Amino acid sequence: MPSCYEWQPIQTAPRDGTAVLVFHAAWDVLQVAICYGEVGRWQQPSGDLLQTPMYWMALPPLPV
Repeated sequence: MPSCYEWQPIQTAPRDGTAVLVFHAAWDVLQVAICYGEVGRWQQPSGDLLQTPMYWMALPPLPV
């Protein structure tokens, strides 16, 4: 099982509204995104829709 801090195929990403880091080869930056199972679309926390990412990984813990 891969570490949650390694890139994983998007098919394995949580679809419960958990914010994750996502990547698509067409983007020039990484994105933070969420996906809800009932909607099935990836979006930024602001609500802007994204092209379906290729990979995801968990966000790192916040600094203390």
